[in-house]
Amino acid sequence: MIVPFLFVNEKDYTHPLWLFYKYMQFSLDNDFPIIAEEPFFKSPTYYEKKKVYPFQSFHNDYDEVYEFYRPTDEKLKKLKKYIITTEEKQKILSKYPDFISGIKSLLEKRDRDFEKVILKLVTQIEKDYGKIDAILTWSWYPSLEAVCKKKNICLIQQELATFRPHVYELKMGYFQFYDKFNSNQLEQDYKTFQKETKKKEIFSREEILSLFLARDCLHFLKHLNDQPKYEFGVSIGTDRDAFAEAKCKMNHDQLLEDVLKIVPKERVSVRLHPTRKKKEFYEANYCVDHSLSSFEWILKNRRIVSIGSNIAFEAELLGRTSYVIGKNYPYGYGGITSLDYMDEKVCELEYLNYIIFGYFVPYSLMFDLDYIQFRMNHPSLTEIYEYHLSYLLKKCHLTKKIFECHGRSRVIMILKHAKGLNDTEIQDVLDYTYLEDVIKELTHQVNLNEAKYQEVVNSRSWKITKPLRDLKGLKSKSD
Repeated sequence: MIVPFLFVNEKDYTHPLWLFYKYMQFSLDNDFPIIAEEPFFKSPTYYEKKKVYPFQSFHNDYDEVYEFYRPTDEKLKKLKKYIITTEEKQKILSKYPDFISGIKSLLEKRDRDFEKVILKLVTQIEKDYGKIDAILTWSWYPSLEAVCKKKNICLIQQELATFRPHVYELKMGYFQFYDKFNSNQLEQDYKTFQKETKKKEIFSREEILSLFLARDCLHFLKHLNDQPKYEFGVSIGTDRDAFAEAKCKMNHDQLLEDVLKIVPKERVSVRLHPTRKKKEFYEANYCVDHSLSSFEWILKNRRIVSIGSNIAFEAELLGRTSYVIGKNYPYGYGGITSLDYMDEKVCELEYLNYIIFGYFVPYSLMFDLDYIQFRMNHPSLTEIYEYHLSYLLKKCHLTKKIFECHGRSRVIMILKHAKGLNDTEIQDVLDYTYLEDVIKELTHQVNLNEAKYQEVVNSRSWKITKPLRDLKGLKSKSD
C-alpha cells in the first residue's frame, strides 16, 4: 500500500490544489488512503465556484497539463481520508514567531507535535488497512522521515523538476528516496553511475532541447551561441522562501549584493519571481528583465546566479555558467557553488544526460504503480537510466537506433520523429544555411592559420633561431 501525504508550505491552498487532486486520482485508482490537510477535503464544487486553479485548465473534464480527471464531490466521498486538521496545524506552528519561520523549522528538524500527528494517522491507517509500504510526499520533513523509519515505511519525495509544462513538451519530476536538497547524495550517485556504465551514449545540448522543448519553443535552438548582453543574471525569488532559508541558508538580497562586489550594476540583469512584492525597489535600482521565457533571459547572460531555483539547471542545459548558491541544492556539480569571483564553467554533457535520464523521472511514471514498485526493488543506477531513456525515446517515436546517427543527422531525425517537423520547418528551426556558411568560413580560417603556422615552424630561419629562443626562455624562468 502506497499512501500520498500532503502538508503544504503555503497559506494559500488554491495553488497546490492541483497536487491534491493528482494524489486523489492516484489514491482512487489504486484504492489507497490519503493523508492531507483539512482544507483540501472541501468539496471540489466549493473551489470550482471560486474559479480557482486548477479548474481553469480542464479540457473535456481532463487536466492535460497535470494529467488527472475533473474531481467531483462524489469522487471525494469515495476517498479514504485521513485528515491533518487546521487546529492541529495551528498548534504545530504556534510555537514559532510566524508562519514562514515555522515551516522553515519543520523543513530543518524534527518537531514533536508534528511527529505525533503523523504517527497517529499512519498508525490508524495500518490498523484499518494493513501495512504501508511507502509514503509519497511533495516536501521532505524530518518528522515524517522519523515516523517512516520507526514504522519501517519507505519515504519517497516527489516534485516537478525543471522540465515543466508549456516550455517543455515532456514533463519531468523528482522521485527520490532522500531529500531533494541533498547535493552530496546526487553527486555520489553520479560518480557511482560513471563507474557502473563504461560505454555511454549521450545527447548533445541541441539534441536534448530538440527532444524536450515544446514545438513553439524550438526557435531557441538558433540562439544558443548568441553573444550575452550581461555578465551576470541574478534570479530573485519570493520575499521569503522557506525552502531557501532552510536548505540553502542564503538571502536573495545578499546574493545580489555579493554579485555587485564583482561587477558593476550595469553589467547585471535581475529577474524577479512573479510573487515578489518589493518589485518597485528593484525596478528603480536595477536592470530588471521582463522576458516572458526564462530561456530568453538566460541567453542574455554569460552567467546565471540563483538560490534553490530550477533555473540553475536550465542555465547549465543552455551552456551558460550556473552559480548554484546553497550547498544543499542539486546541480552544484554542474555549476559553481561559491560567489567569490567571476568564473566560467560549462556543464559537461555526461552530467546533463545523467540528470535528465538518471535523476529526473518522467512525470507520467511518478504516479505509476508498476514504476514505483520497480524503484522500491532497488534497481542499479544504470537500470534506472536505461528504463527512463527507453521510455522517453518511445514517447518520442524513437529507438536507441538514434545513437547510430551522428552530428546534424541525429538532430534532424529527432525533429522529424519527435516533433513531426518537415524539412522546411527543420531548416527554419536550425537555420542550416547560415550555420553551414559559418562553419565553412571558420574551417577555412583554421586551415589558413594552420598552413601559416606550419610554414613558419618548418622554415630554415625558424630552425636556425631555435637556440636563441631556448636561451630567452631560460632567462625568463630565471627572472
